[in-house]
Amino acid sequence: MLTAAPHSNSHLHTALLHTSGFALLSWLVLAHIQIPELYYLLFGLTLGQPMRHVRCERGVSVERVWAAAWGAAAPARQSSAALAARISLCPEAVGVLLAAVRALVHTDPPALPHWLADHPVAIVQVLFSLYNTLPDFVTIMMTAEVLTALASILFPPNTPDDIHMPICESGESSGASTPGSEKEIVIMGSSAALTQHPVRQGVMDFLKVIVLDSLSLNVSGKAAPSAAPSTDSVPPSMFCTPCSPCSTPRSFFYSVIDLVLDASPANSTSQQQIEYQTEVLTTLMENLLNTELFGSESNISNVCYLAARLVDKLWQGQLSRDPHEVFDFIVKLVTQAKKKSSVISLEGLHHCLNRTILFLLSRSTDSIADQMSVLEALHKLTTNRLLIFGAGNHELEFIGCLTYCLIQLSANMKIALDSHMRTTWHVNPSGDLESRDDKLTTHQGRNLMGGAARRVWEELYACKKPAIEEVFKVTLAAAAQHARAPDLAAVRDQLHDHAHRLWLNYIDAERKAVYRVPWELHNQIQSKIQKVTGGLTRLASRTKVKKEESAKQRQHPPRDHALAYMQDHVQLVR
Repeated sequence: MLTAAPHSNSHLHTALLHTSGFALLSWLVLAHIQIPELYYLLFGLTLGQPMRHVRCERGVSVERVWAAAWGAAAPARQSSAALAARISLCPEAVGVLLAAVRALVHTDPPALPHWLADHPVAIVQVLFSLYNTLPDFVTIMMTAEVLTALASILFPPNTPDDIHMPICESGESSGASTPGSEKEIVIMGSSAALTQHPVRQGVMDFLKVIVLDSLSLNVSGKAAPSAAPSTDSVPPSMFCTPCSPCSTPRSFFYSVIDLVLDASPANSTSQQQIEYQTEVLTTLMENLLNTELFGSESNISNVCYLAARLVDKLWQGQLSRDPHEVFDFIVKLVTQAKKKSSVISLEGLHHCLNRTILFLLSRSTDSIADQMSVLEALHKLTTNRLLIFGAGNHELEFIGCLTYCLIQLSANMKIALDSHMRTTWHVNPSGDLESRDDKLTTHQGRNLMGGAARRVWEELYACKKPAIEEVFKVTLAAAAQHARAPDLAAVRDQLHDHAHRLWLNYIDAERKAVYRVPWELHNQIQSKIQKVTGGLTRLASRTKVKKEESAKQRQHPPRDHALAYMQDHVQLVR
């Protein structure tokens, strides 16, 4: 119809033809958030049901949504299968609805009528009710686009235009208002912190339930998580285990916890992302131990992977919590797993615990507070020695790195966190200005750390002497009479150089994040199978990749351009 219009060559904007219709809808909806019927129409689009009974209802609830769609209250007596047969869900509409919620949350309250104040909380509650009622809606809520739209509610826009940006579109946004809007919506200025709106608790609870529900799902490298067994599912033993450095690109598939942690708007600040990820992980830590974690192989694998992601964020500096809380949490996980079953492989959880221990011991000890933190970590190693140095924890890399940390701490020397850093003694550059009492306290703190490190070495030697000798390819000297282990100062020359190299390799591995996600190994296996099956598969895959690349190369017009182009097209049709 557009191409048949006269003068179409001068007025048709082809760039608009490649813009998602739902992106355009989200831009238009944000200019009309004061219309009561709008939210019922969006729920109708989400459910694939025409809203034949929409009235001027200003409040939003599950009962009113069902009544608008079918003229009756929510059919509680119907089974989930019967409900699913009547509903055709639209994932994109959920994103549009959540974008409207974000606009409501971050709009200056005086610019909105009072009856919209409770809408954000009510809409999230309705979506949560659909999540609990419709099995297919669970799958929708676990997609990257919807999770990002849900989490974005918490993030204040950095600019007035940021609120108009489509959540999952790459196009930039400009500041023009929607043509025909009668009243300008005033967006509150950016803030360093996430919103304190009451909807924050509802969003966090929703994300928590989604992640906890995903623990029972099988995960494949080719598709989204599913509850049904799959031939592509990854064996549990491949989860959360230390892997050799990998030069292959990261898998395109992420688990639900990855999607939730990465669910932040494109223009969010690093401080906002840290606050968001910290709250998500803290909420999970507080609730995870109260669930049935180790009831199935999928649960074990996914819990192990979740713990690994928690430690990843610790090393990346994305977790603004006391790292000792992470240590205590993983210790409880290991203890609970041991009580549950003796056949559960704890290798992955021990690896997470080992990484946390090395993080705690390698922190700076310049201040008294830092010294107390490291001292507490050393005491915890002694207290939990049976768990940490027991038969279940046989990771040689950890033994070597822990030995290096103990050698440095016992000799009052810094632990290198950079491959170019030389071994140095602790020297306070402002020592002349420091009071005598502070100097004495700092000196006492270092002596306490040295003594605690030597006690940990005794426990390590008693439990892991064969492993220590295997790591360093040496035979350790016998302990002196009435001593549990050789003096660390005596074995320093024998172990230090090799231990230092092991430590630097480990630090580089943590920095480069070379511990592969479990699904990458699965994808490599699939790639090898593809090479064997012949040229047709490769040809089909190359064609698909070319189509996807050409689609990605199309640039979407900014918001104001797209809306202006839309007006031109409307005039063309007229």
